[in-house]
Amino acid sequence: MNMNSRHDSFYESQDKRSSLGFMDPPSSPLSSVPGDLDYQRVPQDLQHIMPDNSIEDRRSRLSSASSSAVMSTIHVASPNNTLHESPTFVRRSERKRKVPTRYMKGAESDDVSLVVKIKVNPERLGQILHPAPPTPSTATSSPEPMLPTSPEFEPGILLPETQPVTLVAPNHDLIALSLVITKKVPIEQKPNPRGQPEIWAESRHHLCESLSGLYASWQGSYYGKNGVAKAFMLDGNGHARDHLDENVIILRASGSMAKDGENGMKQREDQEPKHQYRAMVNSIQQQSPVAVICGDKNSQVPSKMPHKYNSLDWYKVTHVWTERDRFNVIKYRLEKLDSTTAGWWVPQGSEPVVELGALGSPVNQHCDSCRSDYDQIYLCGWMCLNSKCENFWLLADGSTPDAAQLIYDPRFLKQKVFWANEQAPLSFRFPPYTTSAIAGEDYKAENLRGMTCPECGKCNARVKWEGWECTGCGFEHKPRITPLPAASIQDQNYPVTDAYPSSHDSTLPHVKISVDFSHNYRWITYKFKVSATEEGEVVHGIANKVVREEVGGPNEMWEHLQTNCHGLVRRELSNALMNSFTINYGMPYKFIAAGDSLPFTDAPWPVTEAVSRLNWADRMTSGNDVEEQEKFNELYLVAYLQDQSMSYHDDGEKGLGSTVATLSLGGRADMNFRPKAPFYHGMKAITHNQKKMTVMTMDDPLPEFPNYELRKQFIAEIQNSNLSDDEDKERRAEMAVALRAAYASKKSHSKVDDYVKLSLGHGDIVIMRGAHLQKYYEHGVTPKGLMRYALTCRTVLPGHLKKSELPDYEVDLVQNEYDGRRIAK
Repeated sequence: MNMNSRHDSFYESQDKRSSLGFMDPPSSPLSSVPGDLDYQRVPQDLQHIMPDNSIEDRRSRLSSASSSAVMSTIHVASPNNTLHESPTFVRRSERKRKVPTRYMKGAESDDVSLVVKIKVNPERLGQILHPAPPTPSTATSSPEPMLPTSPEFEPGILLPETQPVTLVAPNHDLIALSLVITKKVPIEQKPNPRGQPEIWAESRHHLCESLSGLYASWQGSYYGKNGVAKAFMLDGNGHARDHLDENVIILRASGSMAKDGENGMKQREDQEPKHQYRAMVNSIQQQSPVAVICGDKNSQVPSKMPHKYNSLDWYKVTHVWTERDRFNVIKYRLEKLDSTTAGWWVPQGSEPVVELGALGSPVNQHCDSCRSDYDQIYLCGWMCLNSKCENFWLLADGSTPDAAQLIYDPRFLKQKVFWANEQAPLSFRFPPYTTSAIAGEDYKAENLRGMTCPECGKCNARVKWEGWECTGCGFEHKPRITPLPAASIQDQNYPVTDAYPSSHDSTLPHVKISVDFSHNYRWITYKFKVSATEEGEVVHGIANKVVREEVGGPNEMWEHLQTNCHGLVRRELSNALMNSFTINYGMPYKFIAAGDSLPFTDAPWPVTEAVSRLNWADRMTSGNDVEEQEKFNELYLVAYLQDQSMSYHDDGEKGLGSTVATLSLGGRADMNFRPKAPFYHGMKAITHNQKKMTVMTMDDPLPEFPNYELRKQFIAEIQNSNLSDDEDKERRAEMAVALRAAYASKKSHSKVDDYVKLSLGHGDIVIMRGAHLQKYYEHGVTPKGLMRYALTCRTVLPGHLKKSELPDYEVDLVQNEYDGRRIAK
């Protein structure tokens, strides 16, 4: 970078503290604020830059600075601390701010300010900030001069010899000290830490599941619950003035960010003192600490993070305030709860530049306008930090500071805040789950949480049904689970007897309904249009007590699966783990979360019994003979714990038969069917020529869909036009805008109502028929009980699998033919 091409820019200032400023390249101002540094607790290598006590000594010392440095004018107050206006005129914009009234006193004083000419040697400052390592031959000699490099978060901001720097004489060394404390090192150049974190993780999913209750923010940095601040994740996308050292953290509040390009984020609006702000204030008032986790993309942490995510420690929240950049930014100061022990993230062989409390208390002033008290945070001068105040973010001369002026006051950073109790509330390593002797307790939601390995500290989500395994060191925790008897899953709100049971389903008016009764099942068939030319149907077989208690029936199947269904795992879906545990038998099923399949010969008997019963139910409700039936050759078993669910999806993968059937065992669940949003609303998002757009779909709408007539008109227009591909997309994008505009004011153009809502009980059967049902509709499942199995059968056709995906075993159809004779009625 050619620094000689830069221009000096100055501004007119009048300030009782005498500030300084510059632009391109900017420098950092320093207010004349009271207070000396504590020599006894400042490292010896920095004591030579501590302030002297006499102006004469200071003048003598500064006059010997390098003649290559630029001279600027500063103001030193006379003994009664009264300043005359002594402005320095320099180039800058013509914008001026009115000086607040509270800063005008003393303007008419007869005392004369002492004006001192100071030369600052930036090479010497560079030596302080970037000392050359000693060698055997030069260990006792002074290091070669080095120009300081810019902080990582402000590329291009340097301190070359051509840069004008204006310093207030009594405190100019605070700049050097602050820059040493806040010095940034590129991530790839950071040294190794002196220790290891208490817990760590290589994925956010494993971290959040293992620390549920402490940190469960799957995307954001902040985690709080019910107005209580619990933890922060500090990774990438930090604020320019964020800071993290051995015992202090400065960070911006999370939120108010938007994507900027492919990977970046930028602030899009003012941050307001809302839920997170109030939770942090609550933490200060109640002296309740927060946990901090650090990612390997964090540029402020002084050492290289050994893992993707690493626990740091417990911190006190000491300060909450608002700053102003382009938008208002809420900032927090955190202080290590136990400052008597060094953090593991401190670089090997390093010592703190300044201990907490060594510099005394920070400057604190009172705002006469809003009557608020604030510490001075930056060396450019005290400012009111109340975003609602008329003097918010104004320096003493009424100006707002440039970003480059904002160098932290070391006394603010290194102050010591005392709490009555500074003991950590708990360890990051949670104890492994212990089973309960009470039936059903092991199926509650907390049983799904991950494990912080007691041996190596790695966070591991629960992947296997049998228990927990650490992929870091191999530690296993597989407690014996107490099964839940079939008698315990009966929901008293849905009583079941020997009579045909009641239905708890519901539908929209246009759905056709028919009911049949046989074999102790109430069979309800729901038919509705799934395209302009085809109907789909959903059959719900509601089981009564006779069905449930049948020999080899739902009760016995339920109890056997709990202790004999091995191999259930949570499979990966979009770089995360599915909520539920699954296993596949028979033909491999190329589901989006595909996994290994097992032959029916390796399955527990309830699996083959379910295939046989679902074949029978399909025949019963379709009227097909055994010879005409397309039998199921695959079963996908899903186990749900409490609060686990299956989001909306379809079973319409290519190469599958048109019929899908499910047997539900265990707790109750809601199963809902609805049209897919692009089909229902007639709009979908696409990318065309690297441009994202929303276009109208070309699927024929159904009469009950929104904007039916308008969509028919638009589709006919496109079909009768001879448009190029680009013209087609642009015209359909215009049509999508028109469709949105045609909605009523409060009508959503993305929400879709459920057409059919099924309330599934233990032993119930659901059958879905029609290829277009899967193409244009979707269904989701929300369990309502402690534990549930869903055994779903399909017919996997030869075209579903590639040759390389075919199983290495023969897939024989289930031979036993269930006929329902024992439950005939």
